[in-house]
Amino acid sequence: MMGFTPGNVCKHLMAELFLFFEQLSREHQLYWTEGQIKDLAEITGGYPLRMKEIALRELAGRQRYGGDK
Repeated sequence: MMGFTPGNVCKHLMAELFLFFEQLSREHQLYWTEGQIKDLAEITGGYPLRMKEIALRELAGRQRYGGDK
């Protein structure tokens, strides 16, 4: 049985963050690259308010510059 270590928790958190931003990109057709998604996951560091802020900013930008309404 593998115990929780800071490294394991960090890897798990980063994987969850990656999945969140990957799903957001796919659902809203943002077309982020894997590198962009990894950067967003690292920048937010798992803080929900930062994640929300970035998500809302990106969605607003998409609408403002010709995305779906």
